[in-house]
Amino acid sequence: MGKKSFNYTIEPWVTTDERVEYTTNIFKVLKRDMKIESEDHSATFSVLEAPDWINVIALTPENEIVLVEQYRYGKNQHLSYLVGCVIRENIHLKLQKENFWKKPGSQLMIG
Repeated sequence: MGKKSFNYTIEPWVTTDERVEYTTNIFKVLKRDMKIESEDHSATFSVLEAPDWINVIALTPENEIVLVEQYRYGKNQHLSYLVGCVIRENIHLKLQKENFWKKPGSQLMIG
């Protein structure tokens, strides 16, 4: 299959200023001032900046999906979700995958 180029037909927004509004242990909330030059239109956007992370689909020996249950204070309830982790810089992804799921008889599939 040949590689085709794609030409956008709309004008991109241009960032004129960006500042950190709030920092948490995982995320940064940025305020980004942007404009569309041909229309002389400006707006300020909130941008959530997050580190790279991986989600995994962990399977039991019977090929059942493993979910994690955790109390999520933002939703004020218990939720079930796929396993995930933040990708730490300077650590090879293969090593992170090998160390992430260590339960005997489980499989780690990352797609």
